[in-house]
Amino acid sequence: MTYRSRNIHILLIAVLVTVLLLGVLAFAQPEPPSPDEEWYPPAPESTAPVRTVYTVSSVPGTGVPGAAGTVNMRIVDESGRVRSEVYGSERFCLQFVSPYDTFYIFLYEWYPPGSIPSGHWIISGAGPYSLWVGAIVNICYFAAEVGEPEGLHTWKLWLYNPNTRKWSVGIIRFNYYSFPRAVIERVEYPSDMLIGTSYELRVSVKNLGEIDYSYTVTVDGSGLSFTTAQQQSARVPAKSSVTLSFGFTPLATSPRVRIELTGDGKVLDSKDLVLVARTLPPGPFTLGDVSPTTLKEGEEATLAFVVVNRGRGTAEGVTARIEAPGFQVISGLETIPNVPAGGSAKAVFRVRPLEGGVKNVKVTVTYTDSAGNSYSDVIESTVTVLARLVVSSSSVSGKPLEIPVTVNGVEHRVFDNWVNPEQKIHLSARSEIVGEGVRYVFVGWSDGVNLSTREVTLRKSASISAVYKVQYLVSAFTPYGSVEGAGWYDEGSTATVRLTATSVGFGIKSVFRYWEDKEGRVLSTSPSYSFVVDKPITLRAVWEADYTELLLAALATIVVFGIALYTLRGVRAGGRGRLPPPPPPV
Repeated sequence: MTYRSRNIHILLIAVLVTVLLLGVLAFAQPEPPSPDEEWYPPAPESTAPVRTVYTVSSVPGTGVPGAAGTVNMRIVDESGRVRSEVYGSERFCLQFVSPYDTFYIFLYEWYPPGSIPSGHWIISGAGPYSLWVGAIVNICYFAAEVGEPEGLHTWKLWLYNPNTRKWSVGIIRFNYYSFPRAVIERVEYPSDMLIGTSYELRVSVKNLGEIDYSYTVTVDGSGLSFTTAQQQSARVPAKSSVTLSFGFTPLATSPRVRIELTGDGKVLDSKDLVLVARTLPPGPFTLGDVSPTTLKEGEEATLAFVVVNRGRGTAEGVTARIEAPGFQVISGLETIPNVPAGGSAKAVFRVRPLEGGVKNVKVTVTYTDSAGNSYSDVIESTVTVLARLVVSSSSVSGKPLEIPVTVNGVEHRVFDNWVNPEQKIHLSARSEIVGEGVRYVFVGWSDGVNLSTREVTLRKSASISAVYKVQYLVSAFTPYGSVEGAGWYDEGSTATVRLTATSVGFGIKSVFRYWEDKEGRVLSTSPSYSFVVDKPITLRAVWEADYTELLLAALATIVVFGIALYTLRGVRAGGRGRLPPPPPPV
């Protein structure tokens, strides 16, 4: 230990001078044997005062000297507290009760065992000091040298009375450390722990030193996770304890923990622990809800399953995968956060139904417990897929018709709705509908069924038409004779209308001229008229009077009358001439 003055300038001068003096004196002193052996340094031969760099003074009060030849000593700090340890750069005094009125001081220090060198003289024959018997003497101030070895230091004090030539000896042992030492006093944690549950690890730190000091506790390990800072510091009062709490969660059955206590960056104490935790099994998972329960064929939709953890432990790393026959699965894998016991989670999938009906859907839930053990549950549910049904009427050629059809007892010109394929649908179509010049004759359904009344069960969306044969009425009228070919004709077929006679009467005859429609448009001059039927039509045969035969008969009569007249005149003339030739035949 060396002296450290409050006044650095005076200290430097004093140290230089005194060190030179003490160096000679110390060098001259022999090294003592072990402190427990009886040995005395050479007594001073001169009465010339020898001073030291340390201040030697008395304090108020009277002490009791020790037994003959014994000096009672103690270490006190700057606050006057008695110490058994000193730290770092602390300054302290050596205090004792003087057994003499006059004395010289010798003080030797032994370093902790194993140190090199093993010790040195601190004061060598300083004095003489004149006080009184029982005076409380302070030698101040001592402090650690640079590189002062840590551990147990032993000081031996010799006091020499030049008047009586007697010696008194005292020994004191104390520890020196760069800072107060501390230990992990105890570690507390639950004896029964569950994996995945949070707990506290309580570390009690005891300061073994004689002054307050700050320490750091660091915890680390495997098979667990910490929910608080893994390194905490605390100022611990001298000779007292402070407890630090660390939150942690076991992740395995045998988590390991290492605890280190450090001060000023130096490890003072450590503990290795193996904890015991157990697992509460999660699962099985059951179905809580599924929505929607009704989908439409061909439409992409979201299908959400709520799954419930019925176990006693947390399910970790949960995934859900859907299996859905009859569906196009667009997104079929869902990752779910950890699900606690009794908790629920939602798995959402994107699907497109490919056909109608009640479909069985499976969701496989896989997960692990807190110890990493794997589990798997299959959850089943049903979903109804509606199919779209369109019912209408049409002609054989595919032309839409306005003829109503009956669906489940209700007439619709066009039925277009989503239906439950599990329910039978009753369809009915009229057998025949007659209108003005047109009629519709049911021939069957577009899907090949010929019965006008039927039941339908769908598995896929369908469009069904009641198919009708469209017929148009061809009407034909004539004022003379009769008409063949009038009646009902299928749409698009060819009709031929013909007259049974084209001329009637004698003399003045009625002769067919042409066919015309109701609007008077001339359609054909042929008595046999063929055309494509695409609508109702009314034909009228137009006749005209023909005087040709009458005129020819009149002309023949005139000629005959002329000839007869001419012949009669010839007879009257005496037969002079020959008879004229007969007239040409008519």
